[in-house]
Amino acid sequence: MSTVELQPIEYNFHFPWRDLENDRVKLVLFDNAAGSFLLLAILDKASPGEPLAGITGFLDADPANLSVEVGVLVCLLAFQRRGLTSAAVALLLQYCLDVPRNGGLGLRRVTYASHIANAASVGFARRMGFVFEGVARWEKMLVEGKPGNGKSVAGREGDPRAGMGGRDTAWFSLCWDDWEGGRREAVCRPEYAMRRS
Repeated sequence: MSTVELQPIEYNFHFPWRDLENDRVKLVLFDNAAGSFLLLAILDKASPGEPLAGITGFLDADPANLSVEVGVLVCLLAFQRRGLTSAAVALLLQYCLDVPRNGGLGLRRVTYASHIANAASVGFARRMGFVFEGVARWEKMLVEGKPGNGKSVAGREGDPRAGMGGRDTAWFSLCWDDWEGGRREAVCRPEYAMRRS
């Protein structure tokens, strides 16, 4: 399997960033589209050459409220079922929720969103310690032909996007008091512990 050579990229993100790693994965800057969004490459440290295993990142960074969303979570097929996404998200959570003296940002809230019908994603959020907060109905438009929330707008005369379904989004959060109240220990197995430089 070939490796991807990553080039240094300038970023414009609302929080400081540095490469993160634990025994399983390394997270490095992949791309940055806007100030509230950061895309990261997940590199598999157990494979020769540390190949690209997937991508993850942050959405909706909000420094005024010390919050961010973990999103864009994709693991390439050859690397699935090896715990790499769990290792990557554990790193992101440590970086976000640990206080600065422990190598983190000291944020108060990290969110995670999923299509309510995506059982694997909903299960992953729960395994990573996120707390279910509720469902935002019709939260996103989906491209034509993509399964949505199962509700039709066909009977809605004049709907500007009648052919497009909608997504009901399950929202989860992990807050500083959850984290410090025992979730950190539950999520961060020894091989997921963030290495400090």
